[in-house]
Amino acid sequence: MPDSQTLLVAAFLACAAVVGFAYAGYPVVVWLLSRAFGRPPVPPPVESADLPSVSLLVVAHNEAGDIDARVRNALALRYPPGKLEVVVASDGSTDGTNEIVAGYADRGVRLLAFPENRGKAAALDAAVGHLTGDVVVLSDANTQMDPGAVRQLAAWFADPTVGVVCGKLVLTDPATGCNADGLYWRYETFLKQCEGRLGALLGCNGAIYAVRRSGFPRVPAGTIVDDL
Repeated sequence: MPDSQTLLVAAFLACAAVVGFAYAGYPVVVWLLSRAFGRPPVPPPVESADLPSVSLLVVAHNEAGDIDARVRNALALRYPPGKLEVVVASDGSTDGTNEIVAGYADRGVRLLAFPENRGKAAALDAAVGHLTGDVVVLSDANTQMDPGAVRQLAAWFADPTVGVVCGKLVLTDPATGCNADGLYWRYETFLKQCEGRLGALLGCNGAIYAVRRSGFPRVPAGTIVDDL
């Protein structure tokens, strides 16, 4: 019968093996599976006429310092005319956010001004019913999108089996504007790419992801993280 020290060593090695697999073994396995069985890493070519209509939704609470730049960035996106609506859901903002967004009404930007601050998840849930696009693209007030990002996200929905698409989030240093992706974030991005190719993505980047509106689930009250 093994003594207690042997049992402790065995238990330690077993725990270390589990942790090691989570951080080193799993990435290797998911990479191999994505290479063997996954979708191509780029969306299929889709003609402009065949792209779905898109609602870009930004949920904001007291974002007067960032919302003007966010709306301008949204209006600069390259997407077929008449197929992209920009909607800002203001979650009880009191700092002038509503007035800034309302100033773009003549350019087609819609403001959903909710009077009470209930949190991002609740505002998101309330806003979705007001959208018209076949695809909903979620973003944040302090996010800037590449001009072609929405088109790339939307192209994946030509495949009827695709319900959610995660965009690539690049972290930048606010002082210099330089890429600030660290090792951990590059690791997370790598896992998302592999899992996405397998159709097994567990969590999106909250600042840039797209959902087919017909399959958008209701967000339960009290939800803290809406992109899992």
